[in-house]
Amino acid sequence: MNQLHTDRYWLSNSGFSPAPPLRGTARADVAVIGGGITGLSAAYHLKQADPALNVILVEEESVGSGASGRNAGFVRRSFGLNLRYSVFRFGKTRARIAWDFMDSAVNYLADFIKQNALNCDFRQHDFLRFATNRNYLDRLQSEMELAQQLGITGRQWLSYSQLQQAFGSPAMLGGFMESGVGMIQPVKFLRDLRDRVIDKGVRIYEHTPATHVYDTTPVRIETPEGELLSGKVVFATNGYSHGFSQLRRLQIPAYNYAILTRPLTDEELEGMGWEYCLGMKDVRNFPFYLRLTPEHRLLVGGGNIEFISNQTKPFRRSNRFLQDLIQFLGELFPQVKYIDIENKWKGMISIPLDMMPVIGHLRDQRLLYSLGYVGHGIPLALTSGRILTDLVLERQSEFTDLFFVNRYPVPWPIEPLRFGISKAIRGYMQLQDQLLGKTGS
Repeated sequence: MNQLHTDRYWLSNSGFSPAPPLRGTARADVAVIGGGITGLSAAYHLKQADPALNVILVEEESVGSGASGRNAGFVRRSFGLNLRYSVFRFGKTRARIAWDFMDSAVNYLADFIKQNALNCDFRQHDFLRFATNRNYLDRLQSEMELAQQLGITGRQWLSYSQLQQAFGSPAMLGGFMESGVGMIQPVKFLRDLRDRVIDKGVRIYEHTPATHVYDTTPVRIETPEGELLSGKVVFATNGYSHGFSQLRRLQIPAYNYAILTRPLTDEELEGMGWEYCLGMKDVRNFPFYLRLTPEHRLLVGGGNIEFISNQTKPFRRSNRFLQDLIQFLGELFPQVKYIDIENKWKGMISIPLDMMPVIGHLRDQRLLYSLGYVGHGIPLALTSGRILTDLVLERQSEFTDLFFVNRYPVPWPIEPLRFGISKAIRGYMQLQDQLLGKTGS
């Protein structure tokens, strides 16, 4: 298999002119590091709350080049790893609070897109969770029952015969449809949001990596060709937070992989019964996910992940993980088993030790951050910008009272313990997937 494409599919369909890099010294009331959804949202909502605020955003490459522009575009209510783990980690009451929060985040994203006229191919549609063997089916039914216990609605169970009639996949044994969710084209969303942020008066410098952040007064952000002095700093860096000493132990980055097929023909689509705005995902610890793009290409991603640490060589497993995606697609839809793969890429995800998001201050309360989306970041990232705004402006709100805001995250240990623990966690979850897959078919 060839090397990963550096020109991701979403980016290749989005021509724009990047802002120039920062040269010399700039000063701000609030500096935002990171040009993904979190960073742009924070900048947007800060200027909306206080138009006189001097806000500057710096981005290492160009807006959308990071994790926000490398995902499948799913707009869902997922919080952390999954609902079952949320109950285990925080209890039923807080798990329901988290679900309600994500429900409002999804609704807010839909309203935000409409109010700002963002051209991002947004569609609201159902989302399918499915199982491919008996053990996975039991797990999915258990999650369905748990959702009912929590009073979560909007999920409809589909039997094997219903799935066969709808999708014609021999591998789907059962599943449920989640209503009221949807999809976006992530880079289009980011590019249009970038324009709205600039319109509000935020200065954006692209191709401007923050090479070091010094806890001076004012805070000094060092860049290759200049410096940014700011009263407060928002780290909107999520999976890239390991690059900063202040955040290094709060999360560990991991790579997730995706492939994209050539456009499907009408004949191929006819046997699949698939509307392009429907997304789907299986129920493993390391789930596979699929969607159809507006151009009728199949996007398949997920499966295993690769933790990145000082002990590993980046991308050493990429060929194997990409081949797993191709194999899964062929098993799920045999009619496209040998379809051409035209794009493939990797994306960074952020994983705290307890695999749950955290937003808040560092010990130095001039420094704020949001990270740990665990691959479920689109609606969460947009609303995180609103939460960060309240924290920056030091105002209490319904957001700042949420249990996961300013919670104390369990830090990852230093190397080499971090490498060993991450390898053990990944190995355990992978082994569980393998055992369920082998014994439940």
